[in-house]
Amino acid sequence: MTAKMNQRIALAFAGTTLILAAASASAQPAGPLKVILPVGPGSGVDTIMRAAQGAMSKALGGQPVVIENLPGAGGTTGTQAIVKAAADGNTIGVVSNNHAVNPSVFKKMP
Repeated sequence: MTAKMNQRIALAFAGTTLILAAASASAQPAGPLKVILPVGPGSGVDTIMRAAQGAMSKALGGQPVVIENLPGAGGTTGTQAIVKAAADGNTIGVVSNNHAVNPSVFKKMP
């Protein structure tokens, strides 16, 4: 391999590294990650998410993870909050099996 080829490879590697670093820095959301659970506190989904809360925060580079329970109306209250959340990457929702049952229970889903 020639010196010129080594120089080009090094420059390509450095450029790629800078681009990836800039992309990951800009992709990092500002503020805590809000996890909306359309179930009550103490439910199975709530227990699982609270057990995973610390590991999620660590995996996200120390970003705080806030769990918010919004039970009611068979989960539709919390689901509406998930749907209406800003599309900024700071809010996710975790649903349970009631979402498979709701269409057969309610005549009209909001």
